[in-house]
Amino acid sequence: MSFILTIFSAIIIFILSQFVLKLILEPIFELKKIMGLISYTLLLFRSKLTNAVADNEVSKEVKTCSSKLLAIYSTIPLYRYLYKIFYLPSYTELLEAARNLNLIHSYMLEGYKEHIKSCNLKIHLPIEISNAIDKIGELLNVTTSYQEETNT
Repeated sequence: MSFILTIFSAIIIFILSQFVLKLILEPIFELKKIMGLISYTLLLFRSKLTNAVADNEVSKEVKTCSSKLLAIYSTIPLYRYLYKIFYLPSYTELLEAARNLNLIHSYMLEGYKEHIKSCNLKIHLPIEISNAIDKIGELLNVTTSYQEETNT
């Protein structure tokens, strides 16, 4: 009887560990990978972004990062309870980072500068993009600049 109980307990423990691994840990690791991808993308294209050089490919990469960020968030059950345990950004911070990525995406589209001029808008794209990049770095706690961080 104790042999059967031992086997049954082992099976239950295995099932629970797989549940935690597949439904919680793997999506969290995937979210961290996406945050790394965002850092990589913003660093890789930093000069084009901060100079506001219109480029549809760069724009597409940034938009993809934004979409993946929110898509992966939605796969993590009980995120509002788990994010503090795993030192992740809150949902509000993820959403704000995605909005800033979408803002950069739209600013980088070819023809956007002409649209701004035709509407007589006073937007300085390099500054706006640089501010959005810095904000994303703060929100996601990722590196988005080659400058040394200062502790304040």
